[in-house]
Amino acid sequence: VEKVNLKLKKLTGKFAYILSGIRTLSNLKTLTCFKVILDNKRNINSVSVIINKTKKYAGNFLLFKDANLFGESFSVLIFRKLNLKILIKFLFKIFIIKDFSDTNEYFFIKCKNILIETNNNLSIQLDGDFFGKNCNKISISNNDIIKLIVP
Repeated sequence: VEKVNLKLKKLTGKFAYILSGIRTLSNLKTLTCFKVILDNKRNINSVSVIINKTKKYAGNFLLFKDANLFGESFSVLIFRKLNLKILIKFLFKIFIIKDFSDTNEYFFIKCKNILIETNNNLSIQLDGDFFGKNCNKISISNNDIIKLIVP
């Protein structure tokens, strides 16, 4: 999302995201590892996290089958590892086979509070648009709005 060409997005819509995604696939080895803390107790090392309250993601793709916009929990997808092979297998399992089972590389979880901590250059997307970089902490809970702490 960070590298989507905004002029191309105005002209082609979602195709700009697809093109940017294809370009990004060649750089998956450079993903930054960061720590995810779920409900103030479970620490997980991750390379990518998707946090959602709706069943669909990236338009009309069912990604979180148990999500509830009005529920108390967030639906979270955490990638522990990610490379081209893992991504292709994930996309095939989720969108073709409709298999939402966890693997060693990624898993789905529900939680009420999420804290993401990093000392690195982490790119952030909010609602499909690039939000920024260099956040040390991202905290969201059902008790308040999203808080970003930027140095």
